[in-house]
Amino acid sequence: MFFLDRLLSRRPHVTTVTDLAMDDAELAAVRDLADVSSEWQPVARLLRQEVDADRRGTQFNTFAAAAAADGRWLDKWLADEPDAPEALTLQSWALVQRAWLARGGRFARYTAAEAFQQFHRILDEAAQASARALAVNPGEPVAWVAALWLAVGQQEGLDEFNRRWDGLRACAPHDRLGHNAALQYLCAKWHGSHEQMYAFARNVADTAPAGSPLVVQIIQAHIEYALVESEDAAAFWKRPDVRDDLAVVLRRWQSEGPHTHALALHDRSLLTFALCEAGMWEQAGEQFEATNHRVYEYPWYYKAYSQRHLVEAHRRAIRGRR
Repeated sequence: MFFLDRLLSRRPHVTTVTDLAMDDAELAAVRDLADVSSEWQPVARLLRQEVDADRRGTQFNTFAAAAAADGRWLDKWLADEPDAPEALTLQSWALVQRAWLARGGRFARYTAAEAFQQFHRILDEAAQASARALAVNPGEPVAWVAALWLAVGQQEGLDEFNRRWDGLRACAPHDRLGHNAALQYLCAKWHGSHEQMYAFARNVADTAPAGSPLVVQIIQAHIEYALVESEDAAAFWKRPDVRDDLAVVLRRWQSEGPHTHALALHDRSLLTFALCEAGMWEQAGEQFEATNHRVYEYPWYYKAYSQRHLVEAHRRAIRGRR
C-alpha cells in the first residue's frame, strides 16, 4: 500500500480552468475589483492600452461576462462617459452574453418558452447597443464580434451575416473571436450545415498566416460535427481523415514556435480534447504536459460526467507518454 500511495502521489493531476481570463492575472484582478467595488476606471485603462488582438478580445470577453452577471459598474461607466467607445462595445457584448445566460445552453427542444422570450427580449436591447457601438467606432473588431453573435441569436439571413462578416474582415481579417462566431453561425446546429461549416473552417485553416492559431478552426468544426452527430461520435473521431486533420494541425502547431497568445490554453484544450477522442494518447500526453496538466473547461464540459471523463482521459494520455 505504501508503494501504491507513493506512486499515486507522483502522478500529475489535471486541473480545469474556468476563468475566461485564463493566464492573465492582471485582467482577473481588474475584473474582480470592478465586481466588488463598481470601479470602472481600471477597466477603462486596461481596455485603452495597446495590446494584440487576441488579448484585447479576451479582455472584452472577460469583462462582458462579468457585466452580464452584474452590470452595475458598467452602468456607472456609461453614466459617467456615455459616448466612450469601449463602454458601448462592452455593453453590446455583455447584453448578448446576458441573453445566452437567460436562454441556457441546452438544445432548443429542451429550452422553455419563457427562456426563449427573455432571450429575444435581451437580444433586442443588445441590437440597439450594437448599433450605437458601431456608429461610434466602426473600426472596433470586438463590436463586430458582438454583432456576429447577434446574427446567430436573432436568426439573421445569410446576406446580413455576410455584411457583418465583411465589416469585421475590413478592420481585422484574422480576428480569432470573430472567426469563432462565424463558424457558429455556419454550423448545422444554428443556421448553416456541416458542408458550409467545413468549407469555412478548411479555408480559414489553409490560409491562416504563419504562426496563427486560426489553424485550430478545423478542430472546432470537428467538435461541432460530433456534437450534432453524437450517436456516431466515437466512430467519427477514429476516421482516418479526421485523424489526418489532427496530425496536420499538430504538425503546424508544433512548427510555429512557443504559443503564448491570450487564448493558448483554450486552443491546446481543443487540441488535447480531440486527440483524446481520437485515441492519439501519446500526442495528447504531450499537450497535457505543455500546459502543466491544465485544461480550459471548453469543450470538455460537453462530455457526460465531464470531470470523470477528463480524469480518465488524462490518465490514459500520461500513461501513453511513458
